[in-house]
Amino acid sequence: MPYGLGLHPYFPRDGARLSMAVAGRWENGADRLPCGYESYDRQPDWFDGSFIDHCYARAGGDIIITAPDWQLTIRSEKLNRFAHVYVPRGEDYFCVEPVSHIPDAVNSGLPNDQSGQAWLQPGGQVEAEVVFEIKEPE
Repeated sequence: MPYGLGLHPYFPRDGARLSMAVAGRWENGADRLPCGYESYDRQPDWFDGSFIDHCYARAGGDIIITAPDWQLTIRSEKLNRFAHVYVPRGEDYFCVEPVSHIPDAVNSGLPNDQSGQAWLQPGGQVEAEVVFEIKEPE
């Protein structure tokens, strides 16, 4: 059966900075599902006032969120290929979702190595560990 793993944490936006190396972004179509891929040579400005609701191909490394009073590092080997970022306009929160696949990967028609779609064989198991490390900001 097809499977995908993900975690969907929300964070306070006030004074936050997001650091995540990305290789590119999956563009959304009218149905809000990925329809095309754009390569990146820089990190996006996550909080420039734009509405963001896209899946990003990760370029490795940790996801780091730095707020005025804390710094959070998110690590996960299994969920390191993609991250969905949601930054609504005018709200006091944002979401960074480490995921194993693009949205609707099972119906995308893309090769599994592009979409992240994986298949679990009968009797098989899958697991993922996500580590949240919080400390004072550097």
